[in-house]
Amino acid sequence: MKKFFLLLLATGMLLPIHAQSLREDIAKDKQCSAGYYKLYTFDGTQETPAPAGYRPFYVSHYGRHGSRYMIDEEKYTELVDHLAPADSLGILSPLGKSVLERLRTIAADGKFRAGELSAVGARQHREIGSRLYNRYPELFAGDGEIDARSTMRVRCVLSMQSFCEALKENNPKLDITQSSSLRNSYWLEFFNKDTHDISPDLYKYWKKGLYVREKKDMLYKHVDIDGMYDQFFTSVPKVNKEKKLSFLVKLYDIGNNQKGVESDINFYDIFSNEDLYWFTVSDSYNQYSERGPNPQAGGINMYYSKLLLEDILNRAQDAVDGNGRKADLRFGHDIDLMALIPMMQINDWYMTGLDPETTGEKWQISKLTPMAANLQFVFYKNPQNEVLLKVMHNEKEVKLPVPTTQAPYYKWSDFKDFYEKHMAALPEPVTPTFYE
Repeated sequence: MKKFFLLLLATGMLLPIHAQSLREDIAKDKQCSAGYYKLYTFDGTQETPAPAGYRPFYVSHYGRHGSRYMIDEEKYTELVDHLAPADSLGILSPLGKSVLERLRTIAADGKFRAGELSAVGARQHREIGSRLYNRYPELFAGDGEIDARSTMRVRCVLSMQSFCEALKENNPKLDITQSSSLRNSYWLEFFNKDTHDISPDLYKYWKKGLYVREKKDMLYKHVDIDGMYDQFFTSVPKVNKEKKLSFLVKLYDIGNNQKGVESDINFYDIFSNEDLYWFTVSDSYNQYSERGPNPQAGGINMYYSKLLLEDILNRAQDAVDGNGRKADLRFGHDIDLMALIPMMQINDWYMTGLDPETTGEKWQISKLTPMAANLQFVFYKNPQNEVLLKVMHNEKEVKLPVPTTQAPYYKWSDFKDFYEKHMAALPEPVTPTFYE
C-alpha cells in the first residue's frame, strides 16, 4: 500500500475575513444554510487593474460541476420509506403528512437522475465561461488553443461542455479540445480509488474519526432533536435519538438541494433559523474534517491536493514558455477544492486550533465550495516578457502567502518557487484521530 505524505502547514492561522456572521447571513437568506448545495452567485466585484504594461495571455481554471440532483437515488427514497409505514398506520401528524407528500414529490422528480447536472448547473457554467471571456477578450481573441479536461462523472463533462459552449458562442474561432478520462481523474479527482492507492485509514477516519462524534454532539447540544422529530407523529414510534438525528440531517440535506433543481419545495417550516445555523455549522465542520485541513485527518487530504497543484504549475510553465495555449480548463469536484484552497493558504481558509463550533462558524462551506465553485489563475506579461499572475476564488481576487509588492498580483517566478518549496517540504503522514 502506497504511503501518503502528510501536509502539516504552520500552526498559525489567518484571521477570518467574513464580514458578516453566519446567523446574519441565514436571517437574510436561508440559502446560506445550504452548504455545498448553495447556488453559485456572482456579485460583480470590481477587479484591481493590472500594473502598467501587463496584458493577460493565459488562464488556468478549476471548476466544480454545477448544481445537480442528489448523488444517490436512495437519498430520496430512504426518507419516504422512513415515514411511509407510519402513514399506513395512521400515526402521522398533519405536518408529518405534509413532509411525506413533499418528499414523494421530490423523489418522483429525482427518479433515475442521481448525480445528474441540472439545468441550473449548466447555466452556472455558461455564465462563468461567458464572464471569463468578457473579462479578458484579448486573451480569447483569434483561433487560440484551449484544452478542457474533466473527470468521468457526467455532471462534470456536461459542466465542461456548457462552459466551452459559452466561449465558442463569443468566439467561434477558438480551438477547444475537450476530454474526459480516468487519466484526467488522476489529477482532477484525487480521492478516486481507481487512480490512487488510498489508505484504509482514510476510510476508517470517514466513519470513526473523532470529528464524527463531535459534529453529532454539537447538534445534540444545541438542537431539540426529539421535539423536531416527534412533531411528525401523533403516536411517536420507538426510534433512538441517533436515528432521529440521521433522518433530520438527511431532510436538511435534501431540502438544501431543491433550488439547484428548480424546485420551490423546502423544509424551512421544520427548521428555525437557529436550527439552520447549527445544522450548517455541523455540516461545515464535517467538510472541514473530511476533506479540509483538520489535523485529525493526519494530513491525507492536504497530500492529495499536491497532485492538482503540480498539474497547475506544470501546465502554466508550458504556457509561460510559449506553447501558445490560451487556457487550461479543468472540471471536477468540491472535495478537491476543499483540500487545495487551504493547502495553498488562500485567504483565511487554512485554520487550525479552533474548537469545532468556532471552526464550523468560520469555515463556511457555502462560501468555499458552492455549486460551480472555481479557482482561476490569470497570467499577465509585459513587453519584456516579465510574468505576473493573480488568483481568483469564485471570481474574486484573493490573498496568498507569497511575498509581493503588487497584491493581488504576484511574480510568476516567486509564486512557482514558493509553492514548489511548500510541496517539497511536506512531511510524512500521521495516523488520523479516531474516537475509539
